[in-house]
Amino acid sequence: MPVPGPLDDLLIVDLSRVLAEPYATMVLGDLGARILKVERPGLVDDSRPIGPFKGDQSAYFASNRGKQSIARDLKDAAEAAVFEPLVARADVLVENYRPGVMDRLGFGWAALHARHPRLIYGTSLPAAGNPVKLSAHADPAVRPGAPGLDADRAAILVELGP
Repeated sequence: MPVPGPLDDLLIVDLSRVLAEPYATMVLGDLGARILKVERPGLVDDSRPIGPFKGDQSAYFASNRGKQSIARDLKDAAEAAVFEPLVARADVLVENYRPGVMDRLGFGWAALHARHPRLIYGTSLPAAGNPVKLSAHADPAVRPGAPGLDADRAAILVELGP
């Protein structure tokens, strides 16, 4: 029987892509959290086709092990309606879309905080053009770029509420 981890009771909805954020959620999974990876149907994670490969598996699987995975098109109203109860049950949502994408989908910080005030919302690294934000607080110094270019600034921030 596995030894319980310190995050055993947490559900994390993972909308992240590429490397840094998927790796961060994988580590949270290693600590016991249940990670639900949500990918775009047909498009999947941008890093799936990127090598190196071992057999038919890419490096994508190295930062996404131990996760459950579903495909949802959040631009589709019916699929977004199915996604909403998952977010309602979640403790944490992690995403790294370009600024404004989650707002346009109706799942940005302000909308989710109004509907689910206990939800911790983790968004992209500053290098991706977003402030690091797990609450209404935001870093005003935003530098556009690509995740990984500013790895020294990569961090997982935790805020325990107001």
